[in-house]
Amino acid sequence: MIDWVIWSPSDLTVKSLHDILALRADVFVVEQESPYLDIDGLDITEGTVHLAAFDKDRIVAYSRLVENSTNGRAVARVGRVVVHKDYRGGLGSELLDRSIQICKEKWPEHDIVLSAQEHLQGFYAKKGFVAEGCTYLDAGVPHVEMIAKCE
Repeated sequence: MIDWVIWSPSDLTVKSLHDILALRADVFVVEQESPYLDIDGLDITEGTVHLAAFDKDRIVAYSRLVENSTNGRAVARVGRVVVHKDYRGGLGSELLDRSIQICKEKWPEHDIVLSAQEHLQGFYAKKGFVAEGCTYLDAGVPHVEMIAKCE
Protein backbone atom coordinates (compact mmCIF):
# COMPACT_ATOMS: atom_id res chain seq x y z
CA MET A 1 0.00 0.00 0.00
CA ILE A 2 1.28 3.45 -0.95
CA ASP A 3 1.17 6.18 1.69
CA TRP A 4 1.54 9.86 0.79
CA VAL A 5 3.35 12.49 2.84
CA ILE A 6 3.58 16.24 2.37
CA TRP A 7 6.47 18.08 3.99
CA SER A 8 7.47 21.71 4.27
CA PRO A 9 11.20 22.39 4.52
CA SER A 10 10.94 22.66 8.31
CA ASP A 11 9.32 19.20 8.44
CA LEU A 12 12.24 17.50 6.71
CA THR A 13 14.45 15.31 8.85
CA VAL A 14 18.00 14.44 7.93
CA LYS A 15 16.78 10.97 6.92
CA SER A 16 13.86 12.23 4.80
CA LEU A 17 16.09 14.71 2.96
CA HIS A 18 18.71 11.98 2.47
CA ASP A 19 16.08 9.59 1.07
CA ILE A 20 14.71 12.25 -1.31
CA LEU A 21 18.17 13.10 -2.61
CA ALA A 22 19.07 9.41 -2.91
CA LEU A 23 16.00 8.66 -5.06
CA ARG A 24 16.65 11.66 -7.28
CA ALA A 25 20.31 10.67 -7.70
CA ASP A 26 19.43 7.02 -8.40
CA VAL A 27 17.05 7.94 -11.20
CA PHE A 28 18.38 11.17 -12.69
CA VAL A 29 22.13 10.70 -12.29
CA VAL A 30 22.66 6.93 -12.29
CA GLU A 31 19.75 5.45 -14.27
CA GLN A 32 19.46 8.28 -16.80
CA GLU A 33 23.22 8.89 -16.86
CA SER A 34 22.72 12.63 -16.49
CA PRO A 35 25.09 14.14 -13.95
CA TYR A 36 23.79 17.48 -12.79
CA LEU A 37 23.93 19.65 -9.69
CA ASP A 38 20.76 18.67 -7.84
CA ILE A 39 21.39 20.82 -4.75
CA ASP A 40 19.94 24.20 -5.72
CA GLY A 41 18.69 25.59 -2.41
CA LEU A 42 15.00 25.16 -3.23
CA ASP A 43 14.59 22.06 -1.06
CA ILE A 44 14.99 24.21 2.03
CA THR A 45 13.36 27.43 0.78
CA GLU A 46 10.32 28.53 2.80
CA GLY A 47 7.13 27.80 0.89
CA THR A 48 8.49 24.73 -0.91
CA VAL A 49 6.27 21.66 -0.73
CA HIS A 50 7.75 18.15 -0.83
CA LEU A 51 5.36 15.38 -1.88
CA ALA A 52 6.51 11.80 -1.35
CA ALA A 53 4.97 8.38 -1.84
CA PHE A 54 6.09 5.63 0.50
CA ASP A 55 5.92 1.87 0.23
CA LYS A 56 6.51 0.83 3.82
CA ASP A 57 9.55 2.91 4.85
CA ARG A 58 10.90 3.57 1.35
CA ILE A 59 10.29 6.68 -0.77
CA VAL A 60 9.22 5.41 -4.20
CA ALA A 61 7.94 8.61 -5.83
CA TYR A 62 8.51 12.29 -5.21
CA SER A 63 7.90 15.81 -6.53
CA ARG A 64 8.93 19.26 -5.37
CA LEU A 65 6.50 22.16 -5.68
CA VAL A 66 7.60 25.78 -5.48
CA GLU A 67 6.29 29.22 -6.22
CA ASN A 68 8.50 30.67 -8.90
CA SER A 69 8.42 33.16 -11.73
CA THR A 70 8.62 32.58 -15.46
CA ASN A 71 8.82 35.42 -17.95
CA GLY A 72 7.97 37.90 -15.20
CA ARG A 73 4.82 36.14 -13.98
CA ALA A 74 4.31 34.18 -10.78
CA VAL A 75 3.80 30.46 -11.36
CA ALA A 76 3.61 27.22 -9.43
CA ARG A 77 6.47 24.97 -10.54
CA VAL A 78 6.34 21.19 -10.36
CA GLY A 79 9.85 19.83 -10.37
CA ARG A 80 12.10 16.90 -9.53
CA VAL A 81 9.26 14.55 -10.54
CA VAL A 82 10.64 11.07 -10.01
CA VAL A 83 9.34 7.54 -9.65
CA HIS A 84 11.51 4.55 -8.69
CA LYS A 85 11.85 2.19 -11.66
CA ASP A 86 10.08 -0.65 -9.79
CA TYR A 87 6.96 1.53 -9.33
CA ARG A 88 6.40 2.96 -12.80
CA GLY A 89 3.16 2.31 -14.65
CA GLY A 90 0.54 4.27 -12.74
CA LEU A 91 2.18 5.80 -9.70
CA GLY A 92 3.58 8.66 -11.81
CA SER A 93 0.08 9.64 -12.88
CA GLU A 94 -1.12 9.71 -9.28
CA LEU A 95 1.97 11.68 -8.26
CA LEU A 96 1.28 14.30 -10.93
CA ASP A 97 -2.44 14.47 -10.05
CA ARG A 98 -1.58 15.08 -6.40
CA SER A 99 1.10 17.63 -7.33
CA ILE A 100 -1.36 19.57 -9.48
CA GLN A 101 -3.99 19.50 -6.74
CA ILE A 102 -1.54 20.84 -4.14
CA CYS A 103 -0.46 23.62 -6.52
CA LYS A 104 -4.09 24.61 -7.15
CA GLU A 105 -4.79 24.72 -3.41
CA LYS A 106 -1.62 26.56 -2.41
CA TRP A 107 -1.31 28.92 -5.42
CA PRO A 108 -4.84 29.03 -6.94
CA GLU A 109 -4.23 32.03 -9.18
CA HIS A 110 -0.98 30.70 -10.68
CA ASP A 111 -0.42 28.76 -13.86
CA ILE A 112 1.42 25.50 -13.23
CA VAL A 113 4.65 24.94 -15.13
CA LEU A 114 7.18 22.15 -15.38
CA SER A 115 10.26 21.27 -17.32
CA ALA A 116 9.41 17.97 -19.02
CA GLN A 117 11.86 15.53 -20.46
CA GLU A 118 11.00 15.65 -24.15
CA HIS A 119 9.97 12.00 -24.38
CA LEU A 120 7.40 12.54 -21.59
CA GLN A 121 5.47 15.37 -23.29
CA GLY A 122 2.55 13.05 -24.06
CA PHE A 123 2.29 11.99 -20.42
CA TYR A 124 2.10 15.61 -19.24
CA ALA A 125 -0.23 16.61 -22.10
CA LYS A 126 -2.79 14.09 -20.81
CA LYS A 127 -2.84 16.13 -17.58
CA GLY A 128 -3.51 19.42 -19.37
CA PHE A 129 0.03 20.70 -19.94
CA VAL A 130 0.95 22.35 -23.24
CA ALA A 131 4.49 22.75 -24.56
CA GLU A 132 5.71 26.33 -24.54
CA GLY A 133 8.88 27.28 -26.39
CA CYS A 134 11.63 25.23 -27.95
CA THR A 135 13.33 22.06 -26.78
CA TYR A 136 16.50 22.71 -24.78
CA LEU A 137 19.15 20.57 -23.13
CA ASP A 138 19.20 20.30 -19.35
CA ALA A 139 22.13 18.24 -18.09
CA GLY A 140 22.39 16.74 -21.57
CA VAL A 141 18.74 15.62 -21.67
CA PRO A 142 16.24 17.25 -24.08
CA HIS A 143 13.52 19.10 -22.14
CA VAL A 144 10.61 21.36 -22.98
CA GLU A 145 8.82 23.87 -20.76
CA MET A 146 5.14 22.96 -20.34
CA ILE A 147 2.31 24.94 -18.81
CA ALA A 148 -1.19 24.27 -17.49
CA LYS A 149 -3.18 27.49 -17.25
CA CYS A 150 -5.01 28.19 -14.00
CA GLU A 151 -8.77 27.88 -14.26
